Amino acid sequence: MLVSAVGFLPKALRLAADALAAASARRRRAVIALAYPVLLVAAAGAILPLPLAFQSGAAAYLRAAAPVELALACVLGLVFVVLPRLPNDQRARLHRLWASAPVVGAIIVEDARAACLEVLGALLACGATLTTSLPAAVHAGGLLSWRTGLARAEAVLGRGGTLAEALSAAGILDEARAGRIAVAERSGTLDRALPALAKEAHESAQRRFTALAVGAGLVCFLAVAAAVGVVIVSGVHSYIDTIDAATKE
Repeated sequence: MLVSAVGFLPKALRLAADALAAASARRRRAVIALAYPVLLVAAAGAILPLPLAFQSGAAAYLRAAAPVELALACVLGLVFVVLPRLPNDQRARLHRLWASAPVVGAIIVEDARAACLEVLGALLACGATLTTSLPAAVHAGGLLSWRTGLARAEAVLGRGGTLAEALSAAGILDEARAGRIAVAERSGTLDRALPALAKEAHESAQRRFTALAVGAGLVCFLAVAAAVGVVIVSGVHSYIDTIDAATKE
C-alpha cells in the first residue's frame, strides 16, 4: 500500500520476486544439507536390527526397526507438512522461539538481518523514502522482536536521528555494523554499504548453517559407526560363544 502510493510498485514487485527466488534457493540448499544426516539415521534404523531378522524372524526385525523409521517420518511430516500450515501468529511464536535458540538462533538472526538490509537498500535505491522503506525492510526480516522494535526506530527517525541509530534502536544491527552504517550516511555511500552488509550477513548465515549441517552429519556418522561396531562385536561374541558351546558338546 505504501509502496504503491509513492509510485514504486513495479520496482517493489521485482524486488519481492527476487526475494522469493532467493528464499526458495536457500530452502533448497537447507534441505540438501540436512538430507545426509536424515538418510544416515534412516539407514541406521533399517540396517542395525538386521541380525534379528536371521536370529528371531521378520517380526522381531520389524519391531526393532519400525519405531526409528516412524519417528523419523513423524519429524519430517511435522517440519515439512504441519509447520508450514500453521496460522501466522503461531508461526511467529515458533520463529521467535527458534531465534532465541543457542546455535540455530544465530543463523536465523543473520539471515533475517540480511533480508532486512537487502530490502532496505533496494527500496532506498529505488527512491523510496526512509520512513516508507524501514517498515517494509523490518517486515521482510521476519523477526517478531524487530517488528515490536519498529516503533522505537520510527521514533528515532521522527526526532531527527540517523538510520544507524534507528536500526540499533530496533535491535537489527550490532554496534560494529551500526558504526559502518553511520559512516556510510556521513560519506553518502549508503547505497553501497547496505547491499554489502546484506551480502556479508547472508554469507555469515550460510557459513554457520554449513558448519551446523556438517557437525550434525559428523555426529550422526560417528553415532552410526559406533552402533555398527557394537553390533558387529556383539555378533562376533555370540558366534564365538555358539562355536564354544558346540565344541564342548
